[in-house]
Amino acid sequence: MIVGHLRVRRELWVVGALLIAVVVAKLFFVELGNRGGLERIISFIGVGVLLLVVGYFAPLPPRQEEACEQQAGEELK
Repeated sequence: MIVGHLRVRRELWVVGALLIAVVVAKLFFVELGNRGGLERIISFIGVGVLLLVVGYFAPLPPRQEEACEQQAGEELK
């Protein structure tokens, strides 16, 4: 997701978001099935921190048309 944000490539960002969705789904279906206490808590905190970091540093990049319009507007100034 960070690479997709830096390169302003929305499809890379979406692939990263899908991978994080798989991790969250695995967390709920696999980790909640286990009875371990400390490992489950650490994994929940780790995924939560991952989501916060990615959400802060890699917001959804603009669509290609919007990026082109912004660049054209900056060039005219």
